[in-house]
Amino acid sequence: MMSTLSPPIITALNNGTLSGMRAMPAKDINADGNSVFSMSRRRFNRVMPLSTQSNTIQQEKKWYGVSNRDASRVTESARVAEIGIGTTNSSLNPFSFKSSAERNTRNQALTRVRAGGAVVPLKKTKSTQIF
Repeated sequence: MMSTLSPPIITALNNGTLSGMRAMPAKDINADGNSVFSMSRRRFNRVMPLSTQSNTIQQEKKWYGVSNRDASRVTESARVAEIGIGTTNSSLNPFSFKSSAERNTRNQALTRVRAGGAVVPLKKTKSTQIF
């Protein structure tokens, strides 16, 4: 049985689907590579501890936040919370950003291979004309 605080086991074969707490599986080709997602996830993980605190400890540590509650701050906090909650995998179920029935990557790779523009060598065709 896996503990909630143990790191996920990553191998070369299963890094697309992970089941550990706060595990980050490999992203597919559609990921845009910017840092908004990773920075929001990191910010959420810094604020939310791994262990759950009891209600009495939470009431002792009251913090009302900053007084700046403009629209951009509210939407930023909501975005960080949604990214964090959606990617922490607190239920320890298998978690992936890809679907198991995803065929586009395979089809795109075949298209790239087949459309490579290869030609038969001249010594096989015995012709100097290309077309």
